[in-house]
Amino acid sequence: MEVKQVNKYTGIVEYYDLLMTSGYYDYKAQSNALAEVLHSCSSVLELGVGTGLIAEQLIKKMPEIDFVGIDFTEAMLEKSQERLGNNIALHHENILHMDLEKKFDAAFSNGGIWYFIESDQKEYIFCSHIPKIQDIIKSFHSVANHLNTEGRLILSVQGVHKNYEQDLADEVTYCQEIFPLPHSKFDKKYSFRRDRSIIAEQTCRYQLLSESTAKILLDECSFEFQCITPCRQYHVYRKVT
Repeated sequence: MEVKQVNKYTGIVEYYDLLMTSGYYDYKAQSNALAEVLHSCSSVLELGVGTGLIAEQLIKKMPEIDFVGIDFTEAMLEKSQERLGNNIALHHENILHMDLEKKFDAAFSNGGIWYFIESDQKEYIFCSHIPKIQDIIKSFHSVANHLNTEGRLILSVQGVHKNYEQDLADEVTYCQEIFPLPHSKFDKKYSFRRDRSIIAEQTCRYQLLSESTAKILLDECSFEFQCITPCRQYHVYRKVT
């Protein structure tokens, strides 16, 4: 996965977790919506478990579910393990090459690898942390291979990426800057500052696709669009072969 990452200090995951627990997302509302979709599932795979915040909420709501999480960043998994203990199985995996030797009733990405962005146009915009289209297709196939027939793929909906600042605890300020690139790509620079000095930073590259293009690619990889949840927080697809 060609994601450019520059960490000034390895502690960026601690600052990221501080941001995520400061109201950046409403994990309770998201987990409520996910639980509605997952209610009939006995096993679920989270694609990009991060520091375990959405998993923590889902486990409380669905303690009987067989829950597995993957992430590309080892430091994220360490934080997730610290938060979740032995409640779920965590794996350090590149989605392009993962082989978990089991299949699931559902897989979801809550902004982890892919998601949709709200738009003032008729369509949503598909956003991927994987910046090459051929690798996006490969990743879809990889997930399809890990789902049972009729298994669900669930992708979250997020707001438009924009330049943004937020004051956090411990006199830390979070800043994100968006840099548009050719071919519907953009770089997003995250930085954490204290007393105007950068204490941690990271830059990631993203690929954007129209919703209709994403649906074509997903269909070619055996995923059929089912619905957008009533709360409009998730797009749900079904593995058809």
